Amino acid sequence: MAAWLRGRYPPLADEIQAIAEGAHVPAELLFAINARTELLSGARPPECTVVGVTPAVSAEHHVLLAQNWDWHPDAAASRLIWRVQTGPGEWFTTFTEAGLIGKIGLSSHGLGLALNILGTVGDGGVGGLPVHVACRLILEGCTNLAAAVGVLLKSRFTASTCFNLGYADGDGGSLASVEVSPGGAWYLPPVDGWLFHTNHFLSGPPRAVDSYIAEWPDTLTRLSCLTELAKALTPPVGLNDLGDLLKSHHGGNTAICAHDFDHQDYARRQGTLASVQIDVTSRTISVSCGPPCTNKPYDPFGDDTEIPGEHVS
Repeated sequence: MAAWLRGRYPPLADEIQAIAEGAHVPAELLFAINARTELLSGARPPECTVVGVTPAVSAEHHVLLAQNWDWHPDAAASRLIWRVQTGPGEWFTTFTEAGLIGKIGLSSHGLGLALNILGTVGDGGVGGLPVHVACRLILEGCTNLAAAVGVLLKSRFTASTCFNLGYADGDGGSLASVEVSPGGAWYLPPVDGWLFHTNHFLSGPPRAVDSYIAEWPDTLTRLSCLTELAKALTPPVGLNDLGDLLKSHHGGNTAICAHDFDHQDYARRQGTLASVQIDVTSRTISVSCGPPCTNKPYDPFGDDTEIPGEHVS
């Protein structure tokens, strides 16, 4: 990973090296963490539920994205939201684990990004574009939806993930999901103004077998529940409505709002460690530490918000 990144994106390699030095941790560890999706290769339970709406469905005709971020409870202390100034009046804000260079986020160009991990039996290796490096390239370097989709369609991946993209400009905006895997990348537009995604391929896994559906069928339950709950809503839909969708416990401990923190198998423990709401049109990202069902307030980080780079937990 380190050699690959230094050869292709030297500034990002330098940044990881500098973070490691500042944190007094081995640089090799942080390079590995930034390739965690590739190294895990589906060995972990699937994570995250994403929902979005286009201006045709949303209140105030905004592009909205929201997701629950599910992960092992030991990662709770590493939750971080931070901002990078990329030029005069230009920035991106990203919610990550400490040490990652990109993840869920929003840029001043009007691009929002949410993620779902996917898996196929062909996943593995670090010879392709790492998922979290792709997140950073999108948030830092892409100025519109076409550019972000282009990065994903043209790149080779060795791990599977769904990149859920929202874009807003003066003419409105839209949403798109791009499912990537070692077999290629597929573009999925919103349906009737809605975007839904959990942890299985909606396009069908390209040239491989979806490795999550059989072992963790809760991904199917979550998607079905999410779509049924959304059908019960009467447009226009706001961020609070999307937040309510993400509070669902239908399906038990591995529901949309997950609480499988005490699983008897330590490696399979997981739960919703944060819930993220992105108003792409107004350039605002809000994060709730912990599951949304606890009604903890979402802390907003907008266009004019000073973000000191502190842990949000």
